[in-house]
Amino acid sequence: MQPTDRPSKIQDVARAAGVAAMTVSRAINHPERLNPETLQRVRDAIASMRCVPNAQPMAWA
Repeated sequence: MQPTDRPSKIQDVARAAGVAAMTVSRAINHPERLNPETLQRVRDAIASMRCVPNAQPMAWA
């Protein structure tokens, strides 16, 4: 995937990992619920896209 000026979204990570956006969300929030191979694919996609969490929504929680 080519780097862009906009931040990556869950949908972008899901497409790169070949999973649903909900699976990416589970990988971030509840990794124990996922198959280890799926979790690793999502983590690899996140790392390859150089994703970082957005601190603003996390502060609202």
